[in-house]
Amino acid sequence: HFGYVVPPEFVDVIMIAPHAPGIAVREKFLEHESISAFTSVSQDFTGKAKSKLIRLSKAFGITKSKLVETTFKDEAIGDLFGEQTVLCGGMSELILAGYNTLVKNGIPEENAYLEVAYQLDLIIELIKKYGIEGMYERISVAARFGSLQNGKKIIDSSVSKKMEKVYEEIASGKFPDKLNKLTKDDIDQLGKKVKKSSVSSYEFFARKYSKK
Repeated sequence: HFGYVVPPEFVDVIMIAPHAPGIAVREKFLEHESISAFTSVSQDFTGKAKSKLIRLSKAFGITKSKLVETTFKDEAIGDLFGEQTVLCGGMSELILAGYNTLVKNGIPEENAYLEVAYQLDLIIELIKKYGIEGMYERISVAARFGSLQNGKKIIDSSVSKKMEKVYEEIASGKFPDKLNKLTKDDIDQLGKKVKKSSVSSYEFFARKYSKK
């Protein structure tokens, strides 16, 4: 979509974009479970691009019922935005902010980890299965009352404005351009930044409870 790859006219151009990181796609494949994926055909030179797409998806372990048609543009922008603001970048910073606040106020580090991170998959599963409204209906009255009272104090209108700026940077091509210009040294530096992005005590308990 951003113009960095220009395919020749004599080939089919298709997209299969699984809704999971690579390691999770592999795990689901080995477990014979299908995940969902965005798909698109932007160039059908042979007239068989759609059938190729379906066959490739099946080879990846993705069933036809889990394929969601979209465009290269919407997937490219939506994917970058989602992972930066919510799924990876936003969520990581929110978790660490909560963890650090508890620890700063005297809550043991292990307790802090268990309160703000360990239960995440259970809450996310409720949201995925029942929606946000359904999640609220299935948690305690204390959790429901407190969340509705304070959730918007944390994620307020300023967050939406900041998200708009991130969206514009992606959609305008500014972020993709930065990404495309990364050198090997830049990527190596990213690894160093990752190590500084968290705190050692949090990472210790993440490893501890991943084994249970």
